[in-house]
Amino acid sequence: MATRPSAKVNPPGWKTMIAPRRVLAVAYKEFLHLRRDRLTAGMIAGIPLVMTLLFGFAFNQDVRHLRAGYVDLANSQASPALLADANASQVVSVLISTAWLAQLDVMLRRGEISVGIYIP
Repeated sequence: MATRPSAKVNPPGWKTMIAPRRVLAVAYKEFLHLRRDRLTAGMIAGIPLVMTLLFGFAFNQDVRHLRAGYVDLANSQASPALLADANASQVVSVLISTAWLAQLDVMLRRGEISVGIYIP
């Protein structure tokens, strides 16, 4: 009578494919190579540092002077104060007043303004 093959067939040496001892041996070998080759070691440390500094200074995330329009349906005393505070922050420059919210929406879609302020 022949023996039945097992349902689970593993490739030979599957237990040693990701052995911690082998990973450490490769890491040690690479460390020795880096110790001998100063240029490569410098690039491994230097290139990420230089790229971080370049991108840190190249991308300015400070948003200033966005064109803004507003709809003031409240017509209260607080509305001009709110708009003055928005202007004083220098994030938005309130330029255009509209009578209806639909006009404000059209101006946003056309790209005439970047920010719409709705005071209900």
